[in-house]
Amino acid sequence: MKRPREGELSSNSNPSSPSTERPARPATKRAKASQACTSCRKHKTRCDLNIDNSLLTRVRRHVLKNILSVPETNPEQCLEPTQSEILASTSRSPTTSPWEFLKVPGIPDWTATPMRAMFTLSKMACKGQPTMQPITNLALTEILTENQRQYLLSLFESRYAPWLSLPPNAHSLGEDPVLDLVRCTVASRHLESSTHTRVFPTLLRLTEEAIVKHVFNPTPSPAIIQAFALLALCRLIAAAAINMCSSLRFDQAATDEQVLNERRKLGAELTSQETTLLTASEQKTSLVTSSSVCIGTGRGISSKITDYTLSSLSPLNFSTLPNARRTRLLLSTKIFNLAESGLRLEISEDHNKFESYCDESAELLYRFDGLQRVITSVHVVTDIEVFYAHMLIVYFYFCRLAFVVHILRRMRVHIPTSVAARGGTVFLSSKITRTGCGFALTCARDALASAEALLTTILSVAEKELLATAPDSVYAMISFAAAYITTAKFLLLQSRVARHLPGASEELLTRTINRLQHVSLCTDDNASRCARVISGFMETWHERLNAHHFEAAGENPVDSGDGSQSTSPVPLASKTKPYESTSSEGTMEGPSPQITSSLNAFDYMISLDQDTLFGPDFWQFFADVPNVHHGVNPTCEYT
Repeated sequence: MKRPREGELSSNSNPSSPSTERPARPATKRAKASQACTSCRKHKTRCDLNIDNSLLTRVRRHVLKNILSVPETNPEQCLEPTQSEILASTSRSPTTSPWEFLKVPGIPDWTATPMRAMFTLSKMACKGQPTMQPITNLALTEILTENQRQYLLSLFESRYAPWLSLPPNAHSLGEDPVLDLVRCTVASRHLESSTHTRVFPTLLRLTEEAIVKHVFNPTPSPAIIQAFALLALCRLIAAAAINMCSSLRFDQAATDEQVLNERRKLGAELTSQETTLLTASEQKTSLVTSSSVCIGTGRGISSKITDYTLSSLSPLNFSTLPNARRTRLLLSTKIFNLAESGLRLEISEDHNKFESYCDESAELLYRFDGLQRVITSVHVVTDIEVFYAHMLIVYFYFCRLAFVVHILRRMRVHIPTSVAARGGTVFLSSKITRTGCGFALTCARDALASAEALLTTILSVAEKELLATAPDSVYAMISFAAAYITTAKFLLLQSRVARHLPGASEELLTRTINRLQHVSLCTDDNASRCARVISGFMETWHERLNAHHFEAAGENPVDSGDGSQSTSPVPLASKTKPYESTSSEGTMEGPSPQITSSLNAFDYMISLDQDTLFGPDFWQFFADVPNVHHGVNPTCEYT
């Protein structure tokens, strides 16, 4: 018997029966205009339609679980929204926390593992261009010509080996096909675009197959150790490389080197076995890369250099290329070790020990100050590989930023409700003798200064084309600095209704995007993706800024001191892309007089603990951690 459809009466049914009393269910077929685009259906994401109320322009954004992403600029791919989508878009509540402007899948609080969050955003910023299917069962000589291979090996030696601080002429390790393959794979980004698109998938597949054979090798050769260190730095096979460092006791290498060198200084003669161990330990010590790979991801550093080895930095030695590289290695290690010590600090559940936590944190910041004096002058006092010495400043400011953000996060997560109700007096009134200001607010200002200093360093390097050779971690550091600057903008907009952050933060972000786009080697390399990530930050900021302007549009404009009205809102992101160059008159324009006076000129956090505007409302906003519970411990797995 044919079953009647819902909402219809069969010819032999009783109209008065209960089954006929149910109302007909409306059709649930999805409206054509609200269906996902081809790209979203392919990648299993959804489309979000952002509506600009003033210009009635519509921009489709592709998001996964409310993740910040870069909007498509192709107008042909923008679909008309339905009426329900327009209402849903206009009724969304604004962001209530400065930390909430950025959401990353699998990471409830991106400040807990900032580097891991930035790596995730970089992957999401990939344009997803089709790549050629890798060809298997090919040798390196069948993928690259001899001229191409020699070109890439030479390029690696001059531009990539300095990032690892490897001894010069690394080919002295002996001809090793696996190491040559890894070098060519990393340097292949410099090949012509069509050639790179054709050969890179095959090189990567061949590298993975070759390196897997050595993952569990208990006694790898120095060449294989170097290959793994390089892969860890470029995050091609980061997890396997770090695990290998742990299994090879890289953390013990520096200690072995210290003991044997002390015996040699005392006049003892080393046996052949001890001499071999010393050589191996020195090689392992020179390949410490897990610091820059692990820092800020929640994963512990597996290989460290002891304080004894670091003591050889006095005085700094840049007389020869080997000495210059080893000095840079030890300095960068000292930076990362200091940051790791800070990231291990935890606030006790005993609220009476909050002051002790502030004291320990301030002591580490004091040590950062001492290290800063040395780091910031290295690129000036050396004539050998100046660019790589200059990048030590990037490492320094990133580590300081990561540590200070860690302090702020611990305060946000562990602050008691009773303390928040009093305006966070325990933190705001904690006096540190070296700063003389509330500790939490001092840290917030320190973090912003460090983030801006990092971007300033990137923009001030002389050999800017070498930025294209930077490891993946450097681009994550740049993205993290940009993310915190954007967070500071959200903080001041929400707490003090300040649309302009005094200083040059807007121009720093814009110029950083332009610099990354200029040095990129292709449309989807690390530099290009980093530029798109920061562009997404700026777009989100401009959207919130304009939304805030329209919310206040019904109020009378505030007259400035000269009788003129307040400045107009920043142009919409849909009208002026944030990464486009703008004139200095437009970007460096100072805030309006009423904003400047309320922010005490350019020191936007001076005496904030005495400012009534920064009472309970400010602290509750600053300490708001949506979707994050006490004791959260996000997993940090590598991909």
